[in-house]
Amino acid sequence: MEVTDKTKADIKDSTLIDYNGQIRLLEIAQVPDEQTDLKATKRIMDEETLGLEIVINHKTTDHGEKAIQLETAVGSGNKHFKQAHGINVPRTRFLPVKSTSDLFLVASNLYSLIHGELIINSKRMFNNVPLIKLGEDFTGDVAFGNNVELRGAVIIVANHGERIGIPCGSILENKVVSVFF
Repeated sequence: MEVTDKTKADIKDSTLIDYNGQIRLLEIAQVPDEQTDLKATKRIMDEETLGLEIVINHKTTDHGEKAIQLETAVGSGNKHFKQAHGINVPRTRFLPVKSTSDLFLVASNLYSLIHGELIINSKRMFNNVPLIKLGEDFTGDVAFGNNVELRGAVIIVANHGERIGIPCGSILENKVVSVFF
């Protein structure tokens, strides 16, 4: 299994663990808040009552309704292979799109699609991937012109009913934009 170093955006992703000499995948959603006691965790592991196949995520809808999301992690299948290993690969090989922020990053010119593979732009000074956090509610309207560069910590705030237009060729560096540009 290919694994990569986590970033600040990966707080909910899984971790490889050693379980009785076998590699297993542990999702954070499988660890209840009250199960921070390592003795309790060891007891569960010793009793083999911790099934890693189904992940239960408790959610609350936008309308306040409680829901349970059941999901599986393909990496949890590692337990069925003897001598399974995790190979640490560069972050550029791991491009999950789990949110609009992730989609914004992948759709930007940070990457080029070459023979079906997303390759980081060779003009980029650094190989690390920037952290992008879009708000949960899209209330304002932000439009980027062509060839806009965001450098350092750039925060763009568009409130409900506001429109911010970033002109072509703009370079925003360590800047907060909250009014018409």
